[in-house]
Amino acid sequence: PTPFQLTSIYPNPTNGIINIQIESQSQVTIFDLQGKIVLEKRINPGEQIMFAQLSDGIYCIRVKNEKGISFGKIILNK
Repeated sequence: PTPFQLTSIYPNPTNGIINIQIESQSQVTIFDLQGKIVLEKRINPGEQIMFAQLSDGIYCIRVKNEKGISFGKIILNK
């Protein structure tokens, strides 16, 4: 798949709920800094992702859809 630029992940830093600006259904995977998958979810445009159950820290996010794959960074600070 082709890399694409995520328009927006907000709020970032977050208290455990994020919004991702996407145009179509996407597979979202959140990894810790060791590369372990901590959350995997298929979302639709406008849907929020909740991950407040995780420990505070920095996480990597991968968004995959028909456009390709994009990566970003999220800071969780509850």
